[in-house]
Amino acid sequence: MTSKIDKLFIIVGLLFAGAGLLLGEYMGHSGNHMQMPTHAHIMLVGWVFPALYGLIYRAFPAMKAGALPYLHFYLHLVGATALAVGMALVFNGHPETGPVIVLLAGGSSLLILGWLLFLILFLTRSGKDAGA
Repeated sequence: MTSKIDKLFIIVGLLFAGAGLLLGEYMGHSGNHMQMPTHAHIMLVGWVFPALYGLIYRAFPAMKAGALPYLHFYLHLVGATALAVGMALVFNGHPETGPVIVLLAGGSSLLILGWLLFLILFLTRSGKDAGA
């Protein structure tokens, strides 16, 4: 069975893109641009990063072997979601205390861990594909 991690990353990216677009549309219609940083992070961390991860996994199939790519996927998914929720709360006026800090710091940490795992997978596996 072939890993579908590339497709999962692209689907998640597209879902985040939709959320970011809807938030942008809301801000445009309401005239309230307080969530601009949240919107930017949703679009970059939620849409661009997973789409690129998915395309890179597709370009280097040897990277998709085993459970580590799925660990990368879940680290990124949970991290991006936590960061987006935390930012939405902060820019909606909630104080940066307790749970909000956990969302922001935890989400950021998971994203960094996921990126580091991806970097290791790329450096150790991308050269194993034919023609690489």
